[in-house]
Amino acid sequence: MKVLGVFLKNFRNYKELNLSLDADINILFGDNAQGKTNILESIYLCSCLRSHRTSKDTELIKHDSNEYEVKIEFIENENRHENEQNNFNQSIQINYYQAITGDPNKIRNKRIIRHNGIFLPKMSEMMGLFHAVIFAPEDLMMIKEGPSTRRRFVDILISQIRASYFSELGTFNKILIQRNCLLKQMRDGKSDKDYKLLEVWDFALSKSASKIIAARIEFTEKIGKIASKYHKEISSGKEEIYVKYKTVSGITPNNEIMEIESILKNKYKTMFYEDIDRGNTQVGPHKDDLEISLDGEGIRPFASQGQQRTAVLSLKIAELEIIKKETGLTPVLLLDDVMSELDLSRRKMLLSSVGDAQIILTCTDKSHVINDFENEEKPRTIRYYKVSEGLVL
Repeated sequence: MKVLGVFLKNFRNYKELNLSLDADINILFGDNAQGKTNILESIYLCSCLRSHRTSKDTELIKHDSNEYEVKIEFIENENRHENEQNNFNQSIQINYYQAITGDPNKIRNKRIIRHNGIFLPKMSEMMGLFHAVIFAPEDLMMIKEGPSTRRRFVDILISQIRASYFSELGTFNKILIQRNCLLKQMRDGKSDKDYKLLEVWDFALSKSASKIIAARIEFTEKIGKIASKYHKEISSGKEEIYVKYKTVSGITPNNEIMEIESILKNKYKTMFYEDIDRGNTQVGPHKDDLEISLDGEGIRPFASQGQQRTAVLSLKIAELEIIKKETGLTPVLLLDDVMSELDLSRRKMLLSSVGDAQIILTCTDKSHVINDFENEEKPRTIRYYKVSEGLVL
């Protein structure tokens, strides 16, 4: 895939931007806090409807505005002669409108998505249209922070490949909210503590949760195999990374979806009174984790900064390879000021693994990355853009 252009309106620090990116490698350089990352963020938003920096759309709106627009133009095939059927320009456009008190037309926050100008009524319909992988300093949080960051990594990867998975996440969250609401009512004496009242939600929750867990187990195994291969190469065989999906006890990679569903039903039933006491559901996909270890040791307590970077780099390369293999399309690679954080061997490994993927990267000084690309055996077109105070020159 290749991004041909980016249009922004009232997005972060951009009042308006119309940027052409028709090159193999696009380097955005300039001082910090000028808007380089915001461009990468907007492109990534069009791949998975999520920013890599915030979960709040309101934080993406430019100051003194109440809406934003992001639009990208792209082609699926870098070589337009490989597949004539899919060599036309496509577009994804996202408009977000913030609720305004007193305005009857804007009583709630609203997001509108269009593909090639056609309105998409469901967010899931956008998933899989455009693929991008981002590697940013925030990715170290996969190692340093709690399970939610790692779950998000797996969920975004699977959602880009299977739109049905993205829909299932929405279904699961709606059911979970309903179950938790009933648990709180039981705890607070507003409803009888009768399991039959909860059984209907347990049935629905187990059915949805089993699909999510099965998909996560499947893709975690794929991530683990590829990440292990690259981690060994980067560490010259001195270290081995292990990636395992940690879920409800009794569930193994060998279980079928129906077996997972049955285990979950029994678990929710046995934890009935405990869940009531806490007023929430204590086990399920919303509590699971991606367990990452080096040579059998938990990576967070023991790993150095360099080891953490190598682990994350291996995971991101695995993400890129899996999307390429599963979809047959090469994702756009977004590198947000990470080249300076990686030593020479890690930079070489990253660039050798991306193949002919279009790269859009940010840096403070273009001289720091020129050698990484201009010395490649296969010449690639490179364009440089200076970013200053929300302007791209």
